[in-house]
This record gives sequence, C-alpha cells and structure tokens, in this order.
Amino acid sequence: MNGRAPVVALPSRIDFECFPQAFCSGREFVEAWARHAGLDDCQTGMVVLGCDEVFSNLSRHAYAEDGRPHPVTCHAEVADGRLHFRIIHRGAGLTNDDYARLRQSPCCGERVGGLGLHVISEVFDRVDFRREGEEYVVELSLPLGSSSGNCLASPP
Repeated sequence: MNGRAPVVALPSRIDFECFPQAFCSGREFVEAWARHAGLDDCQTGMVVLGCDEVFSNLSRHAYAEDGRPHPVTCHAEVADGRLHFRIIHRGAGLTNDDYARLRQSPCCGERVGGLGLHVISEVFDRVDFRREGEEYVVELSLPLGSSSGNCLASPP
C-alpha cells in the first residue's frame, strides 16, 4: 500500500430530469468536475451557481413547468486549459442573440432578462447557445489556472 487514495475516473456525462428536485445530481456532477479541474472553493461555488442557473432557466422557461419529466444531459471535460460543460435539452431554447439581449448587468436601467443570464456571463467567459437538430445546446467554459484570486470572471 502506498497510502494514496485510488484515482476514480469521473463520468463525463450525467442525465437527469429537468425538475428542481432533480437538480442536486446535476450540481454534484458540476462540483465534482470543478474540483477535478483544480478550482478553489469560491470558483467551484461560482461554477456550480452558473450551471444551476442554466438548469433553473430550463425548468422555468424552456419547459415552462408543464409538470412532465424532461431530460437534460450535461457533459463535462477539461481540455485545452479550460473547463467545458455542454448542456443538452429538448425544450424551447435561446440563440446567442437572445442571450446577448437578455444578459444585461443588474446595474442597467432597463432590465430585459433575469439575473440568471448575467450570473452565467460573469462565471463563464465563453457561452454558446445553439440548436442541433431537435436539441438545444448550451456550451459553457472558463480558463483554468488564470485566476487572480477573484471569484468572478469580471467583478461587478
């Protein structure tokens, strides 16, 4: 025995139903990947918050809380010095133009969207919304190892 804990491979994806009660499994998956990527507690919390905002928006808007189960898949990987998440769903989706219009800062006089999209834009420096066939994809990523001790991508 060498005294080291065995290395356990993380699953690269998780599937869950888009109900607030089921988000816990998605948040745990995201947290495990953020820690695996070497993020500190504050950064990990922000990444979990950003992904949770996507899950919440899917439940509230993409599926309009119709009471039926709807699948969501979240993929994760560390590649090219970045932590990447790919969230796939079949609800109503946003485009990049919608995202740009809706993610205004809370300090703006005229708010169009909610605070969630602004949080997502503060946590992840690359955000992409698109349709692929019958599915919508939300891709989120952030660089690793370039933190200046700040928890947010760009402080308010």
